[in-house]
Amino acid sequence: MANACAQVFGCILASFGLTCLIVGTCVNEWKTYGHAGQGPVTSFMVNTGLWMECSIPSTAKQECTGFDSILDLPAEIQVTRAIMILSIALSVCGLATAILGMKCTLCLDADDLVKNKVAFTGGMLLILSGVCALGIVSWYANSVVTSYYDHESHDHEHALK
Repeated sequence: MANACAQVFGCILASFGLTCLIVGTCVNEWKTYGHAGQGPVTSFMVNTGLWMECSIPSTAKQECTGFDSILDLPAEIQVTRAIMILSIALSVCGLATAILGMKCTLCLDADDLVKNKVAFTGGMLLILSGVCALGIVSWYANSVVTSYYDHESHDHEHALK
């Protein structure tokens, strides 16, 4: 199997990845759009996250409101929430399992084969966590871009009529 130095480096990277997953799930900039108009409020920007929506008018401070009901949310936000939480849980389990199987820990020292299998299982859980997070973030980004171009094409159609 891998040497202890590579395992420690992998554990540090996995901890960094878990931190990034948690921050990415909590941040409110999953979707951002703005409007520049005429009148007393000349422009504003809206940031939508998985947990709340924040509006930032040009003349005031940021105001955030949490989503009222889980059932009232679009399916893309519900699915993204669920898979990001699943990815965090897989990452925590994978990190704990990988730490148990590391050569530099005293856990499971009686049998090297079992220790190697535990480390391998932890690594596979971490890879699965990363694939889940990468997949759902890509899917959400695709839906945001598709939605943007759909609205843009509808606006263009109405302008032509």
